Amino acid sequence: MKETSKKKVVIIGALASFLFGYHVHEKAILLAVLPLALSAVRSPTDARLFVLLSTIANVSLFPLLFESRETPFKYLLTLFYFFAGSTLLNCAPFSRIER
Repeated sequence: MKETSKKKVVIIGALASFLFGYHVHEKAILLAVLPLALSAVRSPTDARLFVLLSTIANVSLFPLLFESRETPFKYLLTLFYFFAGSTLLNCAPFSRIER
């Protein structure tokens, strides 16, 4: 079994346990984000998935910031992160590789 296949199995297993777990802590999504970050360095597809999944991870951590004065900041920072990550991926050297 290739190393990339092993990483993908770990990522899919962590995502399945996060999605279908009965009582999952907010930080459990990090179990899927961290291995994906390692494979995002080499693959443009994994890099796009990393930006999307890490944005979802940020949104899943919103309940930890529960005061109403924090609400605009958490939404603005998450939107900025998503658009900055998407823009930088389009400028990356591997964006010119055929998809």
